[in-house]
Amino acid sequence: MLWLSLLAGCVTPKRPPPDGIKHDRAVETGASDDPAYDVEVVESARGWPSELSAVRDLARTVRARIMDLENPCLEGDGGGQCYRRALDRLFLKLDGLSENAKSTVRILHLGDSHIAADYITRTVRERLQERFGGKSRGYVHSDQRNGFGGRRLDRTPGWRRTRMVDEGQERGAFGFSGVALESLKSGSKIDYLIQDEDRVVVYYEASRSGGSFDVLLDGASLGRVEATETKPRTEAKAFSFPKKEGERKLTLVSLSVGVRIYGLSLERAGGGLLYDSIGPVGADANVYSLADESSMKSHIESVRPDLVVVMLGGNDALKVRQGKATLADVEASFDKLLDRVARAAPDADCMLWSPMDAASRNGEAVESKEGIGEVRAVQRKVASRRGCAFWDMYEAMGGHGSASRWLAADILMQDLVHPKRAGGELLGHLFAMAFLRAYDSN
Repeated sequence: MLWLSLLAGCVTPKRPPPDGIKHDRAVETGASDDPAYDVEVVESARGWPSELSAVRDLARTVRARIMDLENPCLEGDGGGQCYRRALDRLFLKLDGLSENAKSTVRILHLGDSHIAADYITRTVRERLQERFGGKSRGYVHSDQRNGFGGRRLDRTPGWRRTRMVDEGQERGAFGFSGVALESLKSGSKIDYLIQDEDRVVVYYEASRSGGSFDVLLDGASLGRVEATETKPRTEAKAFSFPKKEGERKLTLVSLSVGVRIYGLSLERAGGGLLYDSIGPVGADANVYSLADESSMKSHIESVRPDLVVVMLGGNDALKVRQGKATLADVEASFDKLLDRVARAAPDADCMLWSPMDAASRNGEAVESKEGIGEVRAVQRKVASRRGCAFWDMYEAMGGHGSASRWLAADILMQDLVHPKRAGGELLGHLFAMAFLRAYDSN
């Protein structure tokens, strides 16, 4: 749709909010009877063009609204004065982007199937890059297809795909990617699309049986990677090349059995914001906390994120409904996952997102599923206790019953769980507005 493409350029980069605009209105209280009121306030504050009216109209239809980020105080005097909040380190680094055009700030977004095709996160990436600079796509997993959020074009026979959500793979090595392609023979190839990038970073497993592989651009060699190491770990190898207009093809060619590829980071020259996102289908906090920690830790260390976002909860709630987990189990899993993140990126800030509302059919009725609100409460509790920011996506989309309204507006898939592209874009805009409001009021 036209308005979706127009909205990508709605924010003026590095432009401070006008004087006199207040940012501390508590939208969580629902002070307005109009669910689109919050959208209108932010539009007024930033002077966005009229194309944003499509977002306002869609938000009004489904009763979606901006929910302010919960950015807890980490250090204060106990009398209401706060000296440091959860996102202060990130915001200071974002300030630095306007002073040093070559510096980079990186956000790593770990999620589930809601962002498997880069829905939601693509809009967040575009909006934040419009504000803070940068045009890089960032990380894509090795088997993420072009047209579905990734760049993988084709792969010849001789590759085996494994996922951390697959039975028997729960404790396997997947980096943070959750997916790996492993060569079963020499000469196997994987092709990826290059679009105006001039740098690619390949992430792979180095081990005793890691073997080696060649990297080619349009058939010309960029170099060879030796992936043999005594101690297994995720490694990264960067390749730079002159920028060229139009589409190009990057090819990885295995030279042995056992080459294990996790993904690529597709980057452009210059600094700015990098927003990596990964969404293994079926993932929950327990899945992330069981996968091989050494592999995950070394992968996170290699990208050096300034913020790690954890967006899970829907599948955790499913396990609770099925009797496969308790809320105490869910809380423990989120704690374990955040422990891993803290060990891998001790200087990064952290943020949790609540799950979306989801529904099931009861005859002709569409009814919100049980357990989502309870898991959301657990996440908020964990975030507060651990000094992480929290964004209430559940309330942003409209709260209990919103899945039914989203279905009626044709922005939710028939599975009553996942947003369609327009729904994902709406959520992305709502988060970006909440994030920028928090940044501008800091």
